[in-house]
Amino acid sequence: MLDVGGNPSPTGQQKGIGIGVTISNTQNVPVSLSGDVLVLRITQVEPAGGVVWRGALPPLKGTMAARGAAELDYWWDERDSSGTLVPLGTYEVVFEEPWTLHYVINGKPDQFVFTYLNSDSGNDFSVTEASR
Repeated sequence: MLDVGGNPSPTGQQKGIGIGVTISNTQNVPVSLSGDVLVLRITQVEPAGGVVWRGALPPLKGTMAARGAAELDYWWDERDSSGTLVPLGTYEVVFEEPWTLHYVINGKPDQFVFTYLNSDSGNDFSVTEASR
């Protein structure tokens, strides 16, 4: 079984909002990833808005060591899909579900379907003057 989790993490070193996703290999053997892409949406929560941006994280490729992890980092430039800076406010990262991760363990192809990637809390972040 593989676990996935996402966590927006603002930073003062790079302008914009950092979004990190970690995939953990819970097996005692290496796992080869086939390059699946995780799609996410950024939605304005407060003031109420809607989806402002939709895009894909880089593909997951390569081999994870036994009990290892793979991390994907994405920097959102605080612009909507048309390239305009979004208003200050509270936003949420929403991963599109279901997401199927294809992998190979001991030469045997398999897949795992994630149906609950979005937590009830922890995916919210604020766009502020300081993040710009």
